[in-house]
Amino acid sequence: LVCYVAGLDGLFERSSQEACAVIEALLKVCREAASKSRGVVHAFGATWVHVSWNAVSRAATHCQGACASALEIRQVMGEVLGRHPDLRLSVGVWCGRVVVGTLGTELKAVCVVGTAVHAAERLSQLSQGTVLMGKEVASTVAGVYETRPVDRVRLLGMKKDITVYELVAAVKAEGDEWMYQLKKAEQISEVGNAFECLERGHVAEAIEHLARHCEGSNNHHMERLLGRLRSGMTARMEQATWYQPD
Repeated sequence: LVCYVAGLDGLFERSSQEACAVIEALLKVCREAASKSRGVVHAFGATWVHVSWNAVSRAATHCQGACASALEIRQVMGEVLGRHPDLRLSVGVWCGRVVVGTLGTELKAVCVVGTAVHAAERLSQLSQGTVLMGKEVASTVAGVYETRPVDRVRLLGMKKDITVYELVAAVKAEGDEWMYQLKKAEQISEVGNAFECLERGHVAEAIEHLARHCEGSNNHHMERLLGRLRSGMTARMEQATWYQPD
């Protein structure tokens, strides 16, 4: 999991004291939230914090732990960043193999490196104030957390496009809430089917699924994606503004 605070560089130029207070608050909440599911902070910088699971101690439900941490971090940091409207917290979550070891000669440090770390970094830079994740994480937390596919992108270093999912919330179904959740699940299913078709290269079928979804919802992002598919356009990783949350 990678947390990235966009705009923090500018705050450092205006007030290094306030900027340090923000990153210290982020570091604290990341440690507290991740520790609840055996996650650890393994690196941080001027604008970001890296959190990993299974690097120090085993955590069978690491994907669920990452999602719980992401939601808690966003909630707590929302109060901190409320005093700085020009700052925005974005989170990227990815699951995969990494290498854990000690690097350096004089100032040695335990580092976690690998494709999973780089993918989480890229997603945090693209998410624009949301929590984005890969398909493996979304599939693993299905039924526990609500996610939705938002686009197809090609991350730097990858050879093909991937489907990116947004973390929405923890699943709740109390009282009559199950009826709302069922209707919502039906709408999300059309989007999921559309992205499955895109992964297989069946663009025409994907357009049909998205069209049915857009008829019963007010999802402006999917409407833009539908229009882009119909006009023959494809998402490109170089466009940092590819995803505009509603």
